[in-house]
Amino acid sequence: MPLGDVLCDVVDLRSGARVLDVATGTGHVALAAARRFCDVTGVDYVPALLEIARRRAEIEALPVEFLEGDGRPARSASAGSETTDALG
Repeated sequence: MPLGDVLCDVVDLRSGARVLDVATGTGHVALAAARRFCDVTGVDYVPALLEIARRRAEIEALPVEFLEGDGRPARSASAGSETTDALG
């Protein structure tokens, strides 16, 4: 069984769960979660890996959002609160 599927099973992902896959790479875990009908966002700082992940999602017609970033919280100067720079 592929590792992405094993990880999704271990955390008992259910349809509709929101998943943030930080350091998604080529999207193995993100795609496994999307196959379980989760709302998935994958984040990585390597554009070439994200492009592969996007192509893989497209081939399987899976609605995964892949964003470039490192997933670390960033301080928002205007809001004065923490945001995730990859999602903000």
